Amino acid sequence: MHHRLCALLLALPILLLACGPSPQTGTSTTRSLALSGPLGQDTTLSLTVPTGDQGSGFTLTPASPVLTVNGAPITGPVTVQPGDTVTVTVAAPTLTPLPAPPPGPLPVAEGEKFSVDGTVSVRYGAGTRWRTRDVSGTGYCSSAWFGGDPAVGVAKHCEVAPPEVIVPPAPVYAAPLVITAGGRYTGNWESTDPLVPSVLVKTAEPVVIENCRVRGAGILIKAPWVGVQLTVRGCIAQGLNPNDPARTPGRFLSAEGFQSVVVERTTIEGTGGIYLNAWNGKGTQPVVVRANVARNLEGRYSDGQGGYSERFYRIQFLQLNSVKAAPNVDIGWNRIENSPYLSHIEDTINLYKSSGTATSPILVHDNLIHGAYGTPPSASYSGGGILLGDGGGAHQRAVGNTVLETSNYGIAVAGGNHMQITGNTVLGTGQLSDGTVLDAPDPDSGIYLRDYQQDPAHIVASVIATGNTVGWGRPKVGRPDARWDTGGAAGTYGPNTRLPAGAVPVTALQDAAAAWASRAVGAGVLLGAP
Repeated sequence: MHHRLCALLLALPILLLACGPSPQTGTSTTRSLALSGPLGQDTTLSLTVPTGDQGSGFTLTPASPVLTVNGAPITGPVTVQPGDTVTVTVAAPTLTPLPAPPPGPLPVAEGEKFSVDGTVSVRYGAGTRWRTRDVSGTGYCSSAWFGGDPAVGVAKHCEVAPPEVIVPPAPVYAAPLVITAGGRYTGNWESTDPLVPSVLVKTAEPVVIENCRVRGAGILIKAPWVGVQLTVRGCIAQGLNPNDPARTPGRFLSAEGFQSVVVERTTIEGTGGIYLNAWNGKGTQPVVVRANVARNLEGRYSDGQGGYSERFYRIQFLQLNSVKAAPNVDIGWNRIENSPYLSHIEDTINLYKSSGTATSPILVHDNLIHGAYGTPPSASYSGGGILLGDGGGAHQRAVGNTVLETSNYGIAVAGGNHMQITGNTVLGTGQLSDGTVLDAPDPDSGIYLRDYQQDPAHIVASVIATGNTVGWGRPKVGRPDARWDTGGAAGTYGPNTRLPAGAVPVTALQDAAAAWASRAVGAGVLLGAP
């Protein structure tokens, strides 16, 4: 009897039990037993001491649980006899919840609390399924708080919602415009017929075309022999493939017999550039081409199937033709960038049979020209950056320009008198990043001074190149570090800074482009269309 009761009590939870002496076993040891039960509830167990065996009973000692024998609490040792009922009650523990951690910043997992500074757009969900709401202060990353479950059965989280990307609607183009009276014109015009200009100007009255979009398969803006006074400002121009093997994309602007042309803060892409022919001698500032952005100017003929062939027509970003004795010509702060295989340009800026005056030379200044390539880039190529004195002319200056990787030459004088190349940066590695050598059959120098017209009136001392920084790579088989920085003896070379001997590093071109951009910002120049 004694041993059966002790064994039964040992199997029960948390009870301090002392088994007293008995004839069968002698004195037992005190045992501590563990009581288990539902957390937060009183736990009680009862047992009745079995009868049928004889013994001297058992002694219980009070402990922290409440002990009763036959319903009476015990306060000291008591002998339990067969038939007595022993009850042990353990009071429910007092549960003190741990303090919740303070809300954390986003992102947080589902079920967590978060906080934000100010008002923040927060989204809740996963993958491509989200609910979003504006939150100020504290929020809860839960379906209830966000008003529904955006991704049922998927683990979700909360994060700052990315800014909404607003795709502007595609511009709507009107039919080609014909301008017959002066005034201000704003709009979008298009011509898919290469024989029809997108905008045709047929008046000598002042015309301003601004904040426009214009695109076409032929000439975009044409002003033929009307003595135009034209300003184009803040426009976006796009040349289209004419899809005719006999044609190239048209000029962005073609004006002949003009009085004045101003093109500024305009973005030009995929066109044949600007052609200004035969200034009519009127006006105090015939030409201003300033703060424009031009990309991938295109002189290749269409292949008739949406692409281009290797045949090309020699186009320029800007061609002055017979603009003579013109004062205050300002060609400055333009950014012209062309990519190999995606464009074909000849001279980026060409002053053909043109001249300024002794007190006001044609000024080509502070332009960035990056890239001019043959088709393919390794083929013989006569183009480059800035060409002064083509076909003669006089009083022309190239000052403060940055000309990079224009294949054949950088800045050059082809003839004429009173030509100056001063304070420019002219750099080229002479090859593409894949090692393709540019203009391999017939390369030229970074700066040259020549007189291709063999003009008997040519004055060598009036043609000057000084204060320039130049490094013009001409890699060739067996000589990857070959250079040709300057050439030609039809002028005078003052002190110029040459890059250290050896191959011209790509980093030098990158640094020069970054320096030009910094100068443009410092000068407050706003480039291209807004």
